[in-house]
Amino acid sequence: MAIDSLTSGGEFTLAKLYTERTAVSLWKSGGARHDMIAPSALPFVLMSLTRQIAPVWLATLWDWRRRLKHCGLSPGQSWKGAFSRELQQDLLRSRVEYLPRELRADLRTVVDVGASDGLWLASLCRFCNIAHAEAFEPNPDIFRRLQVRFERDPRIHLHQAAVGRRPGTLTLQVMGSAEFSSFLVVRSLVEKQYGGNAARLEQEVPVDVTTLDAALNPATGIDLLKVDVQGFEREVFSGACATLRRTRAVLVEVNFKSHYEGDETFGSMYELLTKDHGLVFWDMSPPFRGRDGSALWADAVFLSRNRERGDVESSLT
Repeated sequence: MAIDSLTSGGEFTLAKLYTERTAVSLWKSGGARHDMIAPSALPFVLMSLTRQIAPVWLATLWDWRRRLKHCGLSPGQSWKGAFSRELQQDLLRSRVEYLPRELRADLRTVVDVGASDGLWLASLCRFCNIAHAEAFEPNPDIFRRLQVRFERDPRIHLHQAAVGRRPGTLTLQVMGSAEFSSFLVVRSLVEKQYGGNAARLEQEVPVDVTTLDAALNPATGIDLLKVDVQGFEREVFSGACATLRRTRAVLVEVNFKSHYEGDETFGSMYELLTKDHGLVFWDMSPPFRGRDGSALWADAVFLSRNRERGDVESSLT
């Protein structure tokens, strides 16, 4: 049985595993009548039996329907999405299923640092009723694509700037693969594990830098802060101490192997966010694996200890 079918809001529930396996075993062996199966166990029984007798394609559709429904879509939308490759990709890209259930249902204000062309934010909008978003992207060419994507969306406020420890100007190293562009020097691991033009320097571009504490309205609570900045995370969080105190959740890309000189890996990122900023680790996406099969990076979710909206709003008064 897939691990993700045993997760609920990021928590692995052994009781569910035991309940399903025990109930299915009794059902198949004839050791229990249907009225001996607890009502709460029946969905797990049916799910397991369906997977055992159904064709692979049908079991796959059922699993997509379940995942989409778990993320807030109606039963009808979930079944339609089970046949939609586009919606499935949006679900995977958004990482919304790794957020706590109560946060997914009440995600109003989002801050996207390292927004790129806006694909992550657009995917998230398909599952959450976002009222307002602030998106930061320093690469001029990529920023123009970001503008095109959201030019007709009044909810999205765009900033052509990097985010760091202090305001100023920095030189962005634009790589052959734009997703590897960084203020830090890329390591040889990137070329070895990703290949192609990933580690080839195309140009150096001076860009404006701001801080989250300076750029964001201090009277506004933040439901989700997403950070994808290619090794520059510590600088971003150093300029966001006040912002983090009014943020309910952080979604951040974490490396298991160093990609840039002076970057953070998961261990140091965990220490930074939990010890220095008082967050708690919640969940993590499956890792992206390199050419040699090793885990290279994943997206991790950290939560405020007072993550209820009322707790965050009370801190603003």
